Amino acid sequence: MGPFLSRFFFAGICLILAALAGCGRPVAFWGPAAKLEVWAVPEDATVLPTSPPEAENAVFSVGEERITLAGAVNEVVAFQVAFRSLRGTEITAVAVEDLRAGDRVIPGDRVALYREARVLVDEYPAWFLRLTPDLREPRRYGDVLVPLAAPRGALPISLQPGETEGIWAEVRIPPGTPAGRYQSRLRVSQSGGGTATLGVALQVWPFALPLTRHLAVVAGVDTRSLLSQHLEVNGKPYVPGQLSFDDPMYSKATLVLDAAVRLLHEHRCGPILGDIAPRRTIGPDGGLELDWSDYDRLAASVIDGSAFEDRAATPAWPMPIDDRNPSPESYGGIGSAGYDRAVTAYLSRCAEHFAQRGWLDRHFVWIPVSESAATDRYDRFDKLGRLIRLADERLRTVCALPPQSMARWGWRNDGFADVSGWVGIWAPPAGLADAAELAGQRAAGKRTWLKPDRPPFSGSLAAFAPGDHAVSLAWQAYRLGCDGILIEAVSDWPEDGRFAASADRCLIWPGKPYGLPGPVASIRLKRLMRGIQDYEYLWLLEQNRRPAIARRIAGDLFPFGGTASYGDHFLDGRPGAWTADVGAWSLARRLMAGEIAAAMEQPAGRPELDGGAEVERFERQIEWARFR
Repeated sequence: MGPFLSRFFFAGICLILAALAGCGRPVAFWGPAAKLEVWAVPEDATVLPTSPPEAENAVFSVGEERITLAGAVNEVVAFQVAFRSLRGTEITAVAVEDLRAGDRVIPGDRVALYREARVLVDEYPAWFLRLTPDLREPRRYGDVLVPLAAPRGALPISLQPGETEGIWAEVRIPPGTPAGRYQSRLRVSQSGGGTATLGVALQVWPFALPLTRHLAVVAGVDTRSLLSQHLEVNGKPYVPGQLSFDDPMYSKATLVLDAAVRLLHEHRCGPILGDIAPRRTIGPDGGLELDWSDYDRLAASVIDGSAFEDRAATPAWPMPIDDRNPSPESYGGIGSAGYDRAVTAYLSRCAEHFAQRGWLDRHFVWIPVSESAATDRYDRFDKLGRLIRLADERLRTVCALPPQSMARWGWRNDGFADVSGWVGIWAPPAGLADAAELAGQRAAGKRTWLKPDRPPFSGSLAAFAPGDHAVSLAWQAYRLGCDGILIEAVSDWPEDGRFAASADRCLIWPGKPYGLPGPVASIRLKRLMRGIQDYEYLWLLEQNRRPAIARRIAGDLFPFGGTASYGDHFLDGRPGAWTADVGAWSLARRLMAGEIAAAMEQPAGRPELDGGAEVERFERQIEWARFR
């Protein structure tokens, strides 16, 4: 064999070997120092340092070298880009070009990119060990989403040999975007030169998610914790007793608060500042007087929606009262006549102000009842309910106790009493929520909210929970017939700065460590938003003569929950309340999108389909068979 043929033969063998090596492998390129592997995974997948490359999944194909997405107008669709280097290198830049479909364009600035900063988890609850195959060992979970443009902590990303790092990417499909298939490129650069490129294809469905939000997700913001993690005075954390317009730090403080409420609103959550209150004084006649000026400056634009780009008003807002305000100690303690008078007088003034501002249609009153003495919880709520009703009959009270006795499930001496006469909204923990009882309460004119609990009774919002958990919460709300989700706290950070990664009360993180003036989102908040958007898909199916299909899909993805998760008794939960298959959730969205689009193409006067015939037709689809 001559030199030319030898070189030709050798080159051919190299091409064959390269092709074989590429089969089932992610995109890879050789830089000056290291080989970099790049691939994509769905938004509900977990990217760990040990995660291996994937060749095919719901959003990525190595054969096509393409990321494939789909979404409706006014929807946020997301994916994750993963990197691994065998020898170590640095990622210096990640960018997505404009998405184009002919002369139609979704600008590249509608694509947001974040580094997935990790938190260390070294303690796990019993449910984690029972519901996952993972061992009890320290792991670093990606959760803090640092914008790539942040001054610190984003780029470059130093890849240790053999370890995987992740980037979160999301596309916000603007209102008015024409339907069609949009194409783009994602480029990844490493130090020393070299670029990996993946195609991005986005199918925009011919319908829009409604601007009106049909699931009220109440997200509590601890303003004191938020401000102390972002602002300092004389080298110490800024912790105001009560934020006032006269405070020299007021303008800086409001910038932090505005950033937090906008961040939550962008994720379809209704932020509430539950720890702000009007200033109380005693008038010349000895009566209670309230100064609402500071309160209204902070709350009014959030309540009426003027603080947000889309002008969408918050779906629910609390009266400024809790178990510490008015202070029980200042009026003789809980149960005393002085405290009762103080609560009714204060709430009466609050109701008057809310009515004057036009806020009563979205208000709620929530005074948490201590669980230290389980047997008298209903008695305590009964007394509070009477005081609230005495203050103003229009007030809508939230009750986080179960509306039924738990005796039939083995809970002895639960102290149940019928307090429904004082309840406007039932919000029991998901583990104590009974679908039939909640339906009965709604028939009696009450509203019902889902209060996230622990698995297997509901998905968890903990940092180490599998990705489907946060997504599943909105689906569970739909299955239980709830029109809201109550999340007590999203910024409950410990004062010592040691963030418990297992906590489910930390859905946003301080942005100060990354040089940012306000908080940043967590991956769990993104996944929660994914589920909230899914709820709108289900709502659109119901509004477009497809209610049976909505119920069928929801029933298959989330078969049971709450009390239906009990085994022999209420402490013995059975797993499997929702699917853990990442691909099933994205396939369900495609099925729903197809049905919504088909329904919108039908004549407006077409009669509603019979439920049985509708489902039978639906089940004949090939994708439905795959879903099943």
